[in-house]
Amino acid sequence: MLNAILVADAARARLFSADIHPKRLHLERFWENPDGRSVSQELSRHMPDRMHGLGRHGMRSGLAPWTPAQESAVERFARRLATELQYETFTKDFDTISIIAPSYLMVELSALLSRTVRSRLQGTLGKDLANLSDVELIPYVEELLAPTAVA
Repeated sequence: MLNAILVADAARARLFSADIHPKRLHLERFWENPDGRSVSQELSRHMPDRMHGLGRHGMRSGLAPWTPAQESAVERFARRLATELQYETFTKDFDTISIIAPSYLMVELSALLSRTVRSRLQGTLGKDLANLSDVELIPYVEELLAPTAVA
């Protein structure tokens, strides 16, 4: 039984594979999101300004509604991770998928997961553990992969 474990935060994500009793995690993929480390001022510096004075009084141009830049960066990264999880699910044929990510990323990511990925989702852990080493992650992964007792 092949299990996928995604460990992510706003700046990076790692996808591991492991068996049901992991002694070692095998790194399958690694993604970086440089915008996830940036502060909002750095991110919004490259965004186009709204143009005023075109049309009736008080109207603005038809640009997208304002969203904080940091929030947009997290949403884009979550969309990328959801797409990559879909791809990895098909290419590696994972039996189950578990996700470890902070709650702000988990909310974005869970809304974007495909039915296929959701059907294989075994568990989630809403903690920011992306900075931990592979060895330090094993107790958390064991907790996620442990079969749940039926009462």
